[in-house]
Amino acid sequence: MESKEKKSKPLQKGKAAKYVSLQVKFLHKLIQEWFAAQYLALLFWGHKSTEHHYKYQLFREHLANIDPADLHYVLRFTCHICPPSFHIIASFLMRDFKKEMVRFLITSSCICLCFAEYDGYKGHNFKDSVTEICRRESVNFSSEDSRLLLRSKVSMLTFASRSKIPIKCLKLSDVVEKITEKALILKADVSLGVLNTLRAIEVNRWDQKLIEQDYKNLIKFIINNEKVEVARLLLPSPPVAVKDEKVLSNLQSRNISGICKHCNDLEQPSCQ
Repeated sequence: MESKEKKSKPLQKGKAAKYVSLQVKFLHKLIQEWFAAQYLALLFWGHKSTEHHYKYQLFREHLANIDPADLHYVLRFTCHICPPSFHIIASFLMRDFKKEMVRFLITSSCICLCFAEYDGYKGHNFKDSVTEICRRESVNFSSEDSRLLLRSKVSMLTFASRSKIPIKCLKLSDVVEKITEKALILKADVSLGVLNTLRAIEVNRWDQKLIEQDYKNLIKFIINNEKVEVARLLLPSPPVAVKDEKVLSNLQSRNISGICKHCNDLEQPSCQ
């Protein structure tokens, strides 16, 4: 996409004034962010050479001035072009994440998107970043999330589960389309499987999208998440009665508490 602006300037030749047209082209912001990422990647590679160490310092200075809410593509492109830079970028994002809780969703989403661009060994530094995100109030999935963001969050939570990192709470708001015993099918056919380190889950769906079988599968899905202790179901109608003795026994043995819109006798859980 281009923005064009035409300007006219008088050109004097003798006594007659003539005008020439100048055309100014502006690159789309996304293209500018791509070139900015290439520049940052070149600076980052400078740390491998002692005589160019100042370039690496310049990389860190530029990074400190990037707002992930406005320029997240710069960070994502940089991780794609220069994978080793991922750890530094993640640490900078975590620094802001710790300072300003208001930016929690923006920063955590940006880290997830950068995660999707990086296929290398994650290492202990990255595990620390994931642990910091997962131990907070909750990891949120929303109907407003793009398919890429949903997949990035799923990828990070799967990594957390496989790395034995506790996930404090998972909240899904109007994003679950279908449910099986082993997975939640989110919008755009993004699948979220069982998370063995998940402690609490909240499912919110008010538009009657889910059917009776989904409710049955939801209970079984919660049970299959071995560490879940709290389940909160915010639904337009109460889930079907649980009659399976094996399922009931499992719920009781694990002392899983929960609440749904029409179940006043269940304990109010908290993800906090």
